[in-house]
Amino acid sequence: MSARLDPETARRRLYEIMGSDDPLDDRIRRALVLGSRFLAVENGHFTSIDASDDYWRAAVSTDPADGPFAAGTVIDLAQTYCRLAVDTDEQLVLSAASEQGMADDPAYREHELECYLGTPVRVDGSTVGTVCFVSHERHEAFDAVETMFAELLARTIERELEHQHAEDRMARLDEFAGVLSHDLRNPLNVAQGCLESVKETGDPDDFEGVAAALDRMEALITDALTVAREGRPVTDYEAVPLDTVVRDCWRMVDTADATLVMESRRTVRADASRLQRLLENLVRNALQHGGSEVTVVVGDLPEGFYVADDGPGIPPDRRAEVRESGFTTAEDGTGFGLSIVQSIAEAHGWSVEITESEEGGARFEFHGVDTVEAAE
Repeated sequence: MSARLDPETARRRLYEIMGSDDPLDDRIRRALVLGSRFLAVENGHFTSIDASDDYWRAAVSTDPADGPFAAGTVIDLAQTYCRLAVDTDEQLVLSAASEQGMADDPAYREHELECYLGTPVRVDGSTVGTVCFVSHERHEAFDAVETMFAELLARTIERELEHQHAEDRMARLDEFAGVLSHDLRNPLNVAQGCLESVKETGDPDDFEGVAAALDRMEALITDALTVAREGRPVTDYEAVPLDTVVRDCWRMVDTADATLVMESRRTVRADASRLQRLLENLVRNALQHGGSEVTVVVGDLPEGFYVADDGPGIPPDRRAEVRESGFTTAEDGTGFGLSIVQSIAEAHGWSVEITESEEGGARFEFHGVDTVEAAE
């Protein structure tokens, strides 16, 4: 093993790593490697936790891809020491767990980790995970310098996450303002023109144009606000059977003579209400472009699910722009439907791929979705 870093060098390198322009996950992983070396432990992890759903995920890890806690690994929160750090909202220090009253703890029984140094990570006032360092071997008692370094690393990651969230919010606000300032101008001009006509002719029928323009403006504002709100990161996950939420969505949309083919029996971890809004927008999009007799299919992917239809599809050269707020090819569309879908997916940490269905229609694939056992 390489020589241990002195505390001042470790702190300086931490600031250099986290202050670089590299992607955040890359910076966090390098910081964890640094921390593991400084603390003389096997591995370090930045975890994502939902205590309400007993959910632990290794968001970033120094474990190799085939390691027990590799990045992306999801386990029961009850089988981790992290639950104790989250429950107390304080740093948890274990250097010889089996001798510190943890021999019968589910985390010790499951993973036999003797060494654990875990610090809660809070973003916008809520605990979202931990920074933890672990070893299967016992460790000399961590001193104040070591625990302070772990605390510093957690606080540094917190600042980066909050900065990232603030930038995301500003980007959504800029998009919101830009789209509204552009798209509201046309119905506003229509309303003003109709009012001028009323002044000149006294014809009350012109008020119908005003009413239609105001309805259009209300729809634009409502959908734009939805995009802004749905883009907030999901913090409350629950186990959601796709079959149930899709059928609830189908009842909420005027599907006329459309056909639903439900091929998925999968249960996913998601915000149920936001997932339903995502699906409702996809169904409306299929009806709007595929007609009242369109067929919609929902099926499974290795790490996610897809929603496909047999409508006209989306040409490859248009698949990027349809995600943008305000883009629509329908006369009465607001252009926010697929942008809402994109925002909700990103809020869950999912990626979205638009491709062609087997029938030549549109197919929306959602990847990186955390799933649980299939619904019975």
